Amino acid sequence: MPRKSHRDRQGFHHHVDYTKKQIAELQSNDPILFGIAKGPWSLQWADMEEEKGRSFSGQDIYELAPNPPSDAVAWAEDIAAQLKRLNMVRSLHELFLIAQNRGYDKDEETFGMYLGCQAAGHGISWADDLQPGDDRAIELPYREFYV
Repeated sequence: MPRKSHRDRQGFHHHVDYTKKQIAELQSNDPILFGIAKGPWSLQWADMEEEKGRSFSGQDIYELAPNPPSDAVAWAEDIAAQLKRLNMVRSLHELFLIAQNRGYDKDEETFGMYLGCQAAGHGISWADDLQPGDDRAIELPYREFYV
């Protein structure tokens, strides 16, 4: 997906808008990046919907939420770049392999969802089901998520 980008004063990339088709393709082409975008987006979407009176009791918000908007994908790209830099890896898949070596047994998209939510400051961790201390196997950035 070639796209133009520029850096703001804080060094974060800002990308031109993705099309809905490109975002849908991202789910199969790069499920970790898609999960990083959709995780925090689904929580923000649910908050917005609940403010309108909708209730999601007992439902999977991640599955109900629409695909993330372009700004959420750009946020996820920045998080992905920081994750690779902090952990000295070339790809998100390398991080996934590190997690698997620690006992992580969920799919790549779910792994991305956990990384995105954790980077945004939500109380969700990729290592929740693992032994204490295993979460330190991957360094995580922190960045507010507002779309």
